Amino acid sequence: DGRWHHVCLTWENVQGEYKVYKDGQLEAQDFESNRDFMVKPGGWVVLGQTQETAGDGFETSKAFTGELAEVNLWDTVLSDADIASQYRNCYIPHGSVIQWPQFEVMGEVEIKQYSCTLTSGKSNQVLTTQEEFEVLPPEQA
Repeated sequence: DGRWHHVCLTWENVQGEYKVYKDGQLEAQDFESNRDFMVKPGGWVVLGQTQETAGDGFETSKAFTGELAEVNLWDTVLSDADIASQYRNCYIPHGSVIQWPQFEVMGEVEIKQYSCTLTSGKSNQVLTTQEEFEVLPPEQA
């Protein structure tokens, strides 16, 4: 739809519950997803590229094309209220495991500025300006 959306995924490993939120509202949830699984330290988080196995390499056919901003990772499940507040207030606190500024840029990526704008009535209020990564489409061979 051409608009920015706040998306948040949570996963709790004991029961295997995951939830998907869009613009502060719960959109989907399920249980039994990797129940009792422990994430081992020292791994990688890859944005914008599907990988079958860790360190699988990068293929243009599996690449994300679009824009990302304020990606963070926490070591605890955020509450429904915390997620709704992040969306409502245009404020994303830094993650306790990975913070947005820690991501390294690889490949065809452009760093731009974006503004988080809240709309109330007829006026727009720009609350913050942050960096975003725009993942460019791969060049055709």
